[in-house]
Amino acid sequence: MRTMLRRALPRVLGALIAAGPLGATEVAVDCGGYSGPIALVERAATGERGREWRFPRCEAALPLTPEPGEGALLHLDAAGRWAEPIASSEARSGGSRLVVRPAVEVRGKARFARRIPLPAEAFLRIRDAAETAEWKGWRVPCPVEPETVSCSVPQGRWDLALRLPGHVTRFYFGVEAVPGKAVDLGRVEFTPGATLVGRVVVEGRTEGGRPAVTLAPLSPLEGGRVALGTVSTTAGEKGDFHFDGLRPGEYRVTAQLGALLSSRPAVVVPEGMEVTMKEAVVLSRPVGLRVNLSPPRDPSGKPWTVVLIAHRNDREIEDMVEGAADLSGVWLREGLRSGVSYRLQVRTAEGARWWSEEEPWVLGPEGGLRNVEPGFEEVRGRVVLGKTPLAAKLVFGGEFKSVSVPLRSGEHGTFEGVLPRLGKWTVAVDSAHPTVKRKLDVDVARDGERGWVEIRLTNRNLQGRVVDEDGRLVPRALVTLQAKNSLDRNSRWIDGGAFEWEGLEPGRYLVTAATAGRQGGPVEAEAGEGAVPVDIVLRRERTLKGRVVTGQGVGVVGALVRRLASADFPREGLYVKARTDEEGRFQLPLRPGAVDACLAVFPPGMGA
Repeated sequence: MRTMLRRALPRVLGALIAAGPLGATEVAVDCGGYSGPIALVERAATGERGREWRFPRCEAALPLTPEPGEGALLHLDAAGRWAEPIASSEARSGGSRLVVRPAVEVRGKARFARRIPLPAEAFLRIRDAAETAEWKGWRVPCPVEPETVSCSVPQGRWDLALRLPGHVTRFYFGVEAVPGKAVDLGRVEFTPGATLVGRVVVEGRTEGGRPAVTLAPLSPLEGGRVALGTVSTTAGEKGDFHFDGLRPGEYRVTAQLGALLSSRPAVVVPEGMEVTMKEAVVLSRPVGLRVNLSPPRDPSGKPWTVVLIAHRNDREIEDMVEGAADLSGVWLREGLRSGVSYRLQVRTAEGARWWSEEEPWVLGPEGGLRNVEPGFEEVRGRVVLGKTPLAAKLVFGGEFKSVSVPLRSGEHGTFEGVLPRLGKWTVAVDSAHPTVKRKLDVDVARDGERGWVEIRLTNRNLQGRVVDEDGRLVPRALVTLQAKNSLDRNSRWIDGGAFEWEGLEPGRYLVTAATAGRQGGPVEAEAGEGAVPVDIVLRRERTLKGRVVTGQGVGVVGALVRRLASADFPREGLYVKARTDEEGRFQLPLRPGAVDACLAVFPPGMGA
């Protein structure tokens, strides 16, 4: 055994020595003929400086002990030399190496619109002036002294973007960096404010010239003011554009070039930050769309209404146009943007949403043709509450769905009309007297030449009162009923303080009430025979005020703040929300008696 250990030990030690120090990352380096001292500096993605490793000379492999942190970037620090930063994960896997190149100093005379603590650190982003690619994701640190700002770039011809946090970005295009000759940026004005950076793409360019880009404010932020009036600029040779000195707010960006049509992306600009648009502003040749409808008219004999919905993505609607088809069932629309995702919806002349496409489709560069066949099925039926006929409004498909067809039952509970199809439907039933508001699934079956359905509602009720803290009935309040473990909520204004809900499914419900400045509940109640009436006590509403800021203490505009669900009302967090104003401030209602609140914050363009 000892003999075996003596023989194995040299091999084990040799393997450990070859592998380097325990917990070390070995970085591959192309020194490019440089043999002087070198240092590697760890920086977070946000630019904060971390650990530093120094070596007496540049070598093909440099061990870093301890290992750099996950997600960090490794920057070169060597006199007169420059290297593109590499990610620590790439260095650890051997998938990338530092390529050392001659460095050229970039410097300017710093001027400040307001006093800031100095020295400070600005950051420089680089892009090859001959390319149309986006800016590099990493940033070169640039020390800022009372009168100077300086940093290094590699030899070449570059586009530069210089930014001091909280200040407007300064752009320099086509900068020639020649070894032995410093690049003079001249006077560099650091002005407080935000910058928006974007790009225009012209599809199938036939128009000459550069696109004009317009930035227009949307509606004011909650608690804030409109950011500024509409401003314009001209895109550069590569389609780049930027707007500087913006106040926080939400903006719409469009471009114009000849007869081309522009996409219309919206963007939120937080206070004092640089925002780079993820999607380009696209200019394309206008095209047309023809929709053929069969049958050519709706159930009343009137022309169909066609709605064309433009989608920015699978969920977000960017634009919507509508118009009536002609009597032959043809709907024509010119001046549409190709390359955009659209979805069609067909409505009756009275506004019933009769037919809808579930998935969007992309309009091609030659325009499009869609053939639509809305169905017709005559139906009849009846509605009963327990054993009693019920007069009610019936919405097949649901009130807010893409297909939504209203019918109405009379005092004998019977109804008849036309639906797009037979089969399974979700039906919303709404009756004022008695108070019934329900959704249930039904099956409309064929009965001869028509469809037939009987809608039977269980007749369970729930009663209660809305009172103030002294036990007096509240004259008018909004009462909301929500089944436990359900997202569906029913709300009604009640007068006189007493309420009764009928036509409920058996089970337990959460009841809340509210009036101006006061809230009550949730109170858990049972719907069913012999159920005990509940009292909802209204108490003065409290408000939680707060502010969302960046790591530098700058207010974040347009952040979504949600108050998460509580144990006694697990679905509430879906509804209680607010957006921050131009200073990053928000306020949310707190339930009476609440001693704490859990918030989720979703700032635009940043991690939650």
